[in-house]
Amino acid sequence: MIGLLLLALHAGSAFALDPERSVRQLPHVWYENQLPQGTVLSIVQGHDGAIWLATYGGLVRYSGGAFETFDQHNTPVFRSTAVTALAVDHAGMLWIGTLNGGLYRSAGHEFEAVALPAPIESVLGLIEDDDGVLWLATNAGLARRDASGIAVYDSARGFPRGAFRGFAKDPAGGVFVAIESAGVVHVHDGRIEVLGSLGQGARSNVMLVRREADGLLYALKVTNVAKRKDQKYLDQSM
Repeated sequence: MIGLLLLALHAGSAFALDPERSVRQLPHVWYENQLPQGTVLSIVQGHDGAIWLATYGGLVRYSGGAFETFDQHNTPVFRSTAVTALAVDHAGMLWIGTLNGGLYRSAGHEFEAVALPAPIESVLGLIEDDDGVLWLATNAGLARRDASGIAVYDSARGFPRGAFRGFAKDPAGGVFVAIESAGVVHVHDGRIEVLGSLGQGARSNVMLVRREADGLLYALKVTNVAKRKDQKYLDQSM
């Protein structure tokens, strides 16, 4: 199997990553047999500079030396070895979503399970918005977690069914969600808006949604890219 090795050694330490450098600034080299499983579903960087990777074979931490794997064998609190989503919040807390094993969090090497309402079992995506709210893409729909608890936006509340493809924060509040069969969905203040219905550009087959520095929302489709500007989608060839 192939694993991704990120190399960026801190000047004052033999094996440490520089926390001032983001993941995008780290040079990378491919190595064999460095990960427990070859599919990397998510990569985040902790406030200490360490890189965390989600794989079907467990959670992996890389801090400049060896890779360290956390799975059901050495971390009994995990109910699943398949790690499917990661996020680091503003306080440095690491959030871990799993397939059929729920949600976990860690501020170091200690992990704890986070209770989720039924029927949520799988967490497939995680993002924190600018208000400190944690959003979860789950098998039961979209979930919103804040200090008051967890609210679930499921099909009964109007959230479309379909495969989750990605998150993007909305600076005005809430999140954009890419749903393969529905397009881009905006959720804010309890309201669900399927933006794909506004134009052909984001109606279906959306594989990724991203908010860039130019303030525009980009939806990556199978055939092209749709750019949302002034409440309209403009198709751009890839």
